[in-house]
Amino acid sequence: MVTKEVEFVSGYPLRFDWNGIESMTIALDAPAFTDIDRIISKGNFGPVSVRLILWAGLLHKHPDLKKEEVSKIIDTYLENHTLKDLSLTISKALIASGLLGTESTGADTGEVPEQSKT
Repeated sequence: MVTKEVEFVSGYPLRFDWNGIESMTIALDAPAFTDIDRIISKGNFGPVSVRLILWAGLLHKHPDLKKEEVSKIIDTYLENHTLKDLSLTISKALIASGLLGTESTGADTGEVPEQSKT
């Protein structure tokens, strides 16, 4: 799984590695990838879900970060950005992780890439 960092707040880049994704599914009580897609793609999330998603994306650089501490980081981001910007940044990071769609198409077709088939 190739993941890329996405700029968020200085010192707090977003990257959803496997540990972060696993932590997010537990925190959101969404055990399947389709549950995560339902929450994120359909806009069925609120402030708590946003905080938990961001927390999971920050764990790669800050493994001891507590969920409650993320609210201050969000406030810092929102000093210069809108909620729409926040949503787009989260989506960009999830796409970069391969969890939500793909960078080339913006949608996950469910197809296994040719070189990965056995």
